[in-house]
Amino acid sequence: MNELSIKLISDITMLYIGPFTDFYDDLFEELNKYGEIESLNVCNNLADHMVGNVYVQFREEEYTAKALKNLTGRYYAGRPIIVDFSPVTDFREATCRKYE
Repeated sequence: MNELSIKLISDITMLYIGPFTDFYDDLFEELNKYGEIESLNVCNNLADHMVGNVYVQFREEEYTAKALKNLTGRYYAGRPIIVDFSPVTDFREATCRKYE
């Protein structure tokens, strides 16, 4: 069973969500319930392990906390949603550890 992973950025205003398929619209609608979304990044790399990963940044820290609380233990399309913080704070500087 594939998991849907969500990782919160260390500044606790961003979430990591992956893998990404046809659930984009559902996911955006669901995430928007927790607060204003500042940015949404969808990875489209040549390496399979990153294709479809999504990072969402909320405008306020409290929105991230609300999303974390409400998404923990939930499922999407039969897949568990795993919520956690992500170390990425700036995608322009991000490097995949697998390819460092």
